[in-house]
Amino acid sequence: MAKIQFLKFPLASIRRSIKDIDDSYRNPWDMYAELAQNSVDAIRKMQADCDEKGQIKITVNSQEKSIIFEDNGCGISFEDLPQLLNLFSSGKVGDTSSVGEKGVGLKFVMFQSTEFEIRSSDGKTGGIATVKDARLWKKSKSEDELMLDVNELQGLSRGTKISMKGIELERDDNEEIGTSLFNLSFEQFKYILRSKTFLGETTYLWEKSTKPIEIIIKYTDFNGVNYEEVLKNEYILPTEVLSAADIVDIDEFEAWLSEKDRTDTDKRAKLQGKILTLKGTYLHNNYRKISYWVCFLPTRRDWDFINKELKLLPEGDVGDEWLESNAFCLVNSGIYTATKGMPTGIAISHPNSGNAGYWSNFFMIFQDDALTFDIGRKSIHGKVQAIYQAKAKELFNRITKYVTKYTSSVPVTPGPSDFDRDEIVEEVKGLPNLNSKIAAFEKLPSEQEASVSAIFFELIGNKVIDDITPIYLGYRNKYDLYAYYTSKQTKKKKFGFYEFKSHLRHLTKDFADARKVFDEIDYVICWDVNDTDILQLNNFGINCEELEKGKLHEYDCPSSITHILTIPNCNPVYVIDLKKLV
Repeated sequence: MAKIQFLKFPLASIRRSIKDIDDSYRNPWDMYAELAQNSVDAIRKMQADCDEKGQIKITVNSQEKSIIFEDNGCGISFEDLPQLLNLFSSGKVGDTSSVGEKGVGLKFVMFQSTEFEIRSSDGKTGGIATVKDARLWKKSKSEDELMLDVNELQGLSRGTKISMKGIELERDDNEEIGTSLFNLSFEQFKYILRSKTFLGETTYLWEKSTKPIEIIIKYTDFNGVNYEEVLKNEYILPTEVLSAADIVDIDEFEAWLSEKDRTDTDKRAKLQGKILTLKGTYLHNNYRKISYWVCFLPTRRDWDFINKELKLLPEGDVGDEWLESNAFCLVNSGIYTATKGMPTGIAISHPNSGNAGYWSNFFMIFQDDALTFDIGRKSIHGKVQAIYQAKAKELFNRITKYVTKYTSSVPVTPGPSDFDRDEIVEEVKGLPNLNSKIAAFEKLPSEQEASVSAIFFELIGNKVIDDITPIYLGYRNKYDLYAYYTSKQTKKKKFGFYEFKSHLRHLTKDFADARKVFDEIDYVICWDVNDTDILQLNNFGINCEELEKGKLHEYDCPSSITHILTIPNCNPVYVIDLKKLV
């Protein structure tokens, strides 16, 4: 046995890097997602060379807070074990068949436990590596180095087994996100594995899976009840618990329409009360293959029916607090993403459209093998989101043109006579979460100018923005906010005109109809400046440049400024991208 100093950097730098990794993960299911991704990638690599059936065994004990993942994938050689556990190293670099490539997932997992063990063999050499008290060490100020015990073992079967005990997932504000990891019922646990991890293969939706993986799960819930089952190696759809008689495929419906003249009565009889589905594959810009699967539910209460059929909702009235904290383990409307057969767990906001009230009845998933995302699977680049949003809008319109004519049991624009409080509550709860440490505002504001405004004032109230003093809102109905900025250079107050925008690109609408003049605006407050915003502004002759934090002192402007807009013969306009602040 050898003791190896496997973290060869200054301890302060190591702990800072670990903190950065931890901060990248915000979801209760992240640990399962990373372990599943490693196992499936290893099995796919193994199956590239042989026809052996892949197998993954998962054992979770909620009372002991322990997790074991074991697979028969390609495995790791003895000499590669220490390097694999180094920060930011990865055995997947350059492997285009693997989903994982950043090399931090296993380190994230390791530093959430007090007992970490990995046994692995590539079929030739293998060994066991253990790390004790990694979770406690990362939070301490000890000058003792964290040691990795490595021992070469003979006769190990090819594959990898990772075991962890003493698991706690904590955020910087000491709010545990790991609690819900072990408070899941067995049915919720299965749903998480199939909807948010690589164990829920998505490719089967569009083509036959040639090499399914056998997944054996053993689960002990928080009450000590034991379960064992072979998990279905397929992404779970909202329609899984529904009868085929309740579902109408839009392609088949349109073929039925073309057979002969159909009356409106015929069409209503065909669609009324049905779940509408649609799937297909297309080439974006004639080269990027993207697949989609869509379903429309007749009423928003159907989500409750599906969740009860899947046994994801407890019996009786669970209350708003339970629904809010456990929304991640329920089937909800939304636009979701996948890549190379792996659901990312990342939802994107729906695009602006007519009949917007119907978005809460839609479930969509896009699979794009070119998709990349940030560490922790929190977000997707804005330019890529725009690709899916454009197609989502097209599919939405294709289905809603039939819904509005022949199945309209859901009001497009709720009015005094058809207002349904419960439906509104469920719709709002289904919106994507902000998940901010700084802002208490719960939902993403990306499509709502009023929410952008609310978060801005919240940041002023809690002193995140401390050099802007609001004066008055909407005076003479021309500009959104009038406020003072206290100059750090002159120490004097400067009067300014401020505009709120859900997206920065919406500023161009003001130029188009001359309602607001560029040279009169001093500041624009918005959410998530992205490539689409920059391109659209460029088309209007406006240059958008992101400012480096270290150079803000060169500008006489608030410290929260993130971008500068310039246009010939006009004063510069400064931008506050709230996403960068929260």
